[in-house]
Amino acid sequence: MSADLHCHIVLENWKKLQQLTSPVDKSTVVVRGKKLTLADVVAVARHGTAAFIDKTPELREEVDKSVGFLRQCVEKGEVLYGINTGFGGSANTQTSDTRNLQVSLMQMQQYGILCNGEGQYPEPGDSTAVTEMPEPWVRASMLVRCNTLVRGHSGVRFEIIEAIVELLNQGFTPLVPLRGSISASGDLSPLSYIAGVLEGNPKLLLRTPIRKGNLCKEHGPRELISSDRLLAQIGIQPVCFGPKEGLGLVNGTAVSAAVAAIGLHETHNLAVMSQVLTAMAVEVMSGNPESFDPFIAQVRPHEGQIECSANISKFLQGSRLTQVVHSSENLSMGSSTSLRQDRYPVRTAPQWIGPLLEDLKLAHSQVTVELNATTDNPLIDVEGRRILHGGNFQAMSVTVAMDKARSALQLMGKMLFAQCTEIISPDLNNGLPPNLSFDEPSLSYCLKGVDIGMAAYTSELGFLAHPVGPNVQSAEMSNQAINSLALVSARYTQTAVDVFSMLAASYIYVLCQGLDLRVLQLEFHDALRPVVESITNRAYSQFLTTPTACKDLQSLLWAHITGALKSASSSTKDSQPRFAMIAESAQSVVVTFFASRPGVVTGYSPQMSTIHAWAKDLATAMTEAFHSSQLLLVSPQCPTSTYLGSAARIMYTYVRSTLKIPLNRGLVDHPTPNPTRKSINTESDPRTSTNADTQGIGAYITRIYEALRSDALMVPVMECLVQGKQNGH
Repeated sequence: MSADLHCHIVLENWKKLQQLTSPVDKSTVVVRGKKLTLADVVAVARHGTAAFIDKTPELREEVDKSVGFLRQCVEKGEVLYGINTGFGGSANTQTSDTRNLQVSLMQMQQYGILCNGEGQYPEPGDSTAVTEMPEPWVRASMLVRCNTLVRGHSGVRFEIIEAIVELLNQGFTPLVPLRGSISASGDLSPLSYIAGVLEGNPKLLLRTPIRKGNLCKEHGPRELISSDRLLAQIGIQPVCFGPKEGLGLVNGTAVSAAVAAIGLHETHNLAVMSQVLTAMAVEVMSGNPESFDPFIAQVRPHEGQIECSANISKFLQGSRLTQVVHSSENLSMGSSTSLRQDRYPVRTAPQWIGPLLEDLKLAHSQVTVELNATTDNPLIDVEGRRILHGGNFQAMSVTVAMDKARSALQLMGKMLFAQCTEIISPDLNNGLPPNLSFDEPSLSYCLKGVDIGMAAYTSELGFLAHPVGPNVQSAEMSNQAINSLALVSARYTQTAVDVFSMLAASYIYVLCQGLDLRVLQLEFHDALRPVVESITNRAYSQFLTTPTACKDLQSLLWAHITGALKSASSSTKDSQPRFAMIAESAQSVVVTFFASRPGVVTGYSPQMSTIHAWAKDLATAMTEAFHSSQLLLVSPQCPTSTYLGSAARIMYTYVRSTLKIPLNRGLVDHPTPNPTRKSINTESDPRTSTNADTQGIGAYITRIYEALRSDALMVPVMECLVQGKQNGH
């Protein structure tokens, strides 16, 4: 696997995250001003992994040198922005009171709306009134800011950096307003709530630690503690900021970069999952793997397309559901109405996803650079003996990276929705029942509602995909006439990740249902064919002169039956009338055969009564074979996994076995009690037995969603990727 591939980046990031969060390895994240990764940020932010500052003397020396050189410049009377001048558009003012100037910066920036412990919390569940930044985002911001400060360009004392790391490792998290930053001089206001805690501001609060579990999960109400009480409790002296220390703490892109790192980590994973789900869709649709032949990608050699095509091809290895269609053969399952090639949502997936993988690689580079960059102002160049005024706090690199991630989520979501719509529709799904109903279509609409929900998620992703740049407003006395809105872009990328996760969870539920029903179709066909041959031989062999003639009749009948089974006009009917209709229509094949081939018959043809009796037997046999195949599918001997390609097998097994989400059997599975609700006639039939643990469709999809958001579902996704790598990609 090439190191340049998107999937390599994702897999390496995933492996590092597993190492950092392993209870056995007990790894830590080392803060040294460089080489901080997305995995490092996620491990500290969401999983409570400890972070420690690199103990090499050289690192502390660089920090101390910057503080000392800055002090010398101030003592010389140099005019330095934000150190002895005002801020932003007020930089034409000057003062010698450098200490209180830094305090005034805290006062200026702590303007955020924060319902923080004075009886002003919104009612539970009132998400529109949420004012507090999620705890993992704050933890990530603390880590990233420390990583910037230890680079020695900011003039912030080493002890202050150590104090932030100490808070981080002890699990105390400042309350930070969710909104209010335009990410112009970096994320000034959010960072001021972290910096202000170090002053011991009694009006700034922190959440006490989560002692158990994952930091990304809810554990009920948490205690709040004021910063002055906390510092006294853990033995940290309140900080009186020296020249530039307040500015050095708040003037930078740490919050934007941190939130972006978490969002990009999740977007990377979802991009891999989208390829896995596309491979599963090919199998559900009995699609053609030819679409992913390497020649197609090689003659249009975009890197992302080549990678995506190879990934999907590997994911399909071993599948018994895909069909390679050649012009010299009959089209799939004998139907002359089948398309020669799959429709766009499946066939052009590499061309659709490929450019997104290239965008995500660039976004990865941009965010990783930002995590390991110095982003405040002014900057201290100790070696060059100068202090430089510039604009590294302008976080447009983060903005465009997040815009790319959000656009990728929208486009992948649109593709998955298009695939899902095709799978659910009987006019498009190659013979599956409407709405993927297992029981009778007249009373089971199974996944119709899921299709509506996915349309809602797809529409919201489209809204969220708009770039934030056109919404920039001039701010702060026109000094910040252009500003990146990077945190806004990162925040909405996090929202898009969540909406996409809902869509993907719904789609996974659909795919597993579709795989079962495709296998049911094939098992039914396999069981039906010898029965059809037996009934036909018994009825008509006496009228035919040769075994070849009988074989020809069998072939014509089987082509007609399989074609009729695939048609929407057939699949939308309940089983008994459906099979009666197909058997009745097959009579014309028999009549035409005997009328058009006088050389193969014995001189007389079967009477219509014989043909009618044969059709009646055929309808009965079809019904029995179908019900037998249904019973097999809901039994412990369900054969679905034996049909699947490498990736679909992993994902299907995870959903059915690990998450314990069963095939939806239709109306009988609705949780409300109703003894009259039965899918077939016999009480002993396992399809009619209600289960006390049966959940509604939404509850099962929620189970998938929760596994996805907790990263548990990414374990089988990454297993698909590793297996593809082992198979030679």
